[in-house]
Amino acid sequence: MRLKELIEKGQIVVPGIYDCISARAVELTGFQACFLSDTGVSYSWCGVPDLGLVNAEEMLWFVSRITDYVDLPVVVSAGHGYDGTGSAVYRTVKRMAKAGAAAVLIDDGGSCHGSDRTGSQEVVSQTAWKNKILAAKMAAEGTDCLVIALSMAKDILGFDEAIRRSQMAYDLGVDMVSISGLRTLEDAKFMTHSVPGRKLWMDWDTDSGAFSPDLEELGRQGFCMVTIFYTEEASMYGMLDFAKQNLKNGNTVYHDQHDFDGLLKPGEDYHKFFSFHKKWLPMEERFLDVKELSRLPDFVKE
Repeated sequence: MRLKELIEKGQIVVPGIYDCISARAVELTGFQACFLSDTGVSYSWCGVPDLGLVNAEEMLWFVSRITDYVDLPVVVSAGHGYDGTGSAVYRTVKRMAKAGAAAVLIDDGGSCHGSDRTGSQEVVSQTAWKNKILAAKMAAEGTDCLVIALSMAKDILGFDEAIRRSQMAYDLGVDMVSISGLRTLEDAKFMTHSVPGRKLWMDWDTDSGAFSPDLEELGRQGFCMVTIFYTEEASMYGMLDFAKQNLKNGNTVYHDQHDFDGLLKPGEDYHKFFSFHKKWLPMEERFLDVKELSRLPDFVKE
């Protein structure tokens, strides 16, 4: 089902992913879409936090492979557009839509986008933000790819400025708006009161022990999409757990016989989760089948 159809039917929770296997795990769990996170890709691809080091070509490489691998709609974070100019945003969104992205998220971050952990985050001017949005909309025209506008201004220029930028994005016709740094139900209500249309709640989690608003309440406030990020942490835990048990036991029985908490039936191989058995291995057997060669003319055999 297309992403637009999904959000028209109701709220969806969209986990962050960083490669094909994490996307497959999200698919097997029953989620309806996934979010290709620049943070996850930065850790997986570069081994560093999201400092803006992943470029457009690398993200496109991931998009094309993940959309080939899973049937889920893939929402892609394109950050500030990998340059910030209207032309760069247009080219980025155009290519991501062509690669199969169900939606592309563009933010109003400046040249140091991603470096907020160092305290040097910045946002572009309202005029530059308008140009980004117009470029993204033009690039997605005629495709099924949605445009999501994310303002990073709340923690830099204040909530009111982030609201103004979201209103601008909505007026320019984006499919969804979002504001980075929303934490409370009061934040959600303030945004809903000020900005109509569909909204994305970015990073549903806990903050200093306090939970984000529950999903039903966010749904009532117009947040039809909610992102959640757990796959990097979960995969790291699994790798550490298997390694420690193998070293402790002096053999590989723990991971060889692990049933993934009952998800695997006795005798089933964990590769079933990767879906190779459904397509690639049977197809490879067909490629290796040489029986039909006996029917070919002699000059073709030679």
